[in-house]
Amino acid sequence: MRRGPSLLRFPDGPVPERAGAPYVMRGIELATSLVIGTDRTRAPLQRRPVTTAELPGVLEQVLVPALQRAPCVVAFSGGRDSAGLLAAATRAARRHGLPPPVPATYRFDGIEDADESAWQDSVVRHLGLEDWVRVEVTDELDLVGPVAAPVLRRFGPLWPPNSYFAGLLAPHARGGTLVTGVGGDELLEPGRHRVARLLGGQSRPARGDLRALIAPLAPAAFRVRRGRRRIAALPWLAPDAAAAYAQALARELLEPLWWGRGVTDGWWRSRQRLAMTASIAAACGDDVTVEHPFTAPLFLSAAAGALWRLGFPSRAGAMDLLFGEVLPRAVRHRSDKAAFFAPFVNRHTRAFIDSWDGTGVDPTLVDAEALRVCWSEDRVDARSYALLQSVWLNADDGGQAGSGVGADVPV
Repeated sequence: MRRGPSLLRFPDGPVPERAGAPYVMRGIELATSLVIGTDRTRAPLQRRPVTTAELPGVLEQVLVPALQRAPCVVAFSGGRDSAGLLAAATRAARRHGLPPPVPATYRFDGIEDADESAWQDSVVRHLGLEDWVRVEVTDELDLVGPVAAPVLRRFGPLWPPNSYFAGLLAPHARGGTLVTGVGGDELLEPGRHRVARLLGGQSRPARGDLRALIAPLAPAAFRVRRGRRRIAALPWLAPDAAAAYAQALARELLEPLWWGRGVTDGWWRSRQRLAMTASIAAACGDDVTVEHPFTAPLFLSAAAGALWRLGFPSRAGAMDLLFGEVLPRAVRHRSDKAAFFAPFVNRHTRAFIDSWDGTGVDPTLVDAEALRVCWSEDRVDARSYALLQSVWLNADDGGQAGSGVGADVPV
């Protein structure tokens, strides 16, 4: 069993991006399901001087090469981001005389919280698409189920823990492209920095704003110390691991003043983005090209240039700006969202939890009894998903992987 201070430090440095080389979590990353930090070997993006009105056209530029590698399959959940990409790809295909995109959708039998069928039907009908791949799912997408298990055995625990999610869709894009909405949540939310919104006239001054104006000028160590107080503890972490987690996350959550800087210097170079795209590509296999338009450098640099100070005005405003001409308002402004807890924590995971003997974790990182309490709850905390996969993999390997958390797993 490997122990020592190194397990308590979140790794830093570059993330491999070559084909078939996903990012495999280690140590405290596994204990928290968290990958953080910046790849400082990667140059920041340069913002492009475009207007907001030009952003839909830039997104179309990103989608055209994907459409040229037919079949172009769009992972379409029915949510706003995937609906927007499907609509934009449909328009781009018709403009450029290319084969239309093929929506590929999971249908979750008997899982009400994950049911998006009404939204899916309305979007596909609105776009007039004929081909539509619908995959009926029961427990296949379980965290340690039949789709995840081969990926875990081959690579080890990836980030995010559901990187295997496209595994049942990728075969339909074989020889072509699979387009996902990955990165939409990170990019399309408005800037939250209070000072930027005050300086940009988007917020009215209020009492206490002087402190808000001064805070960004304080040393980073002071701001991290303040930020630690607002971070909720993960109850299964051992004390030293809990302190390391709070310190690292507080530093990660420091925001630059201008939204665009967070895109070109932050999100573009973030180890999260790099790990996510590398892991999904590896899980989908070598015979599929996976594209994430919301993380494409062309689109990120254009968005930063057009919206440098404050970012998108709101999530609905982002949808109006990018997809106002191709999606109905009801879809662009919907406020509800499907919940995918049940598909991930299904009978395979429950069976493993019931049989777990408390081994496979490093006590310098994890309190096994507190973890058992967490895993016995009706809704398992998603921040323990990577840990669950690591412990399962250790048990599946007959304990040969070592301690599970922080140990090298067979590849």
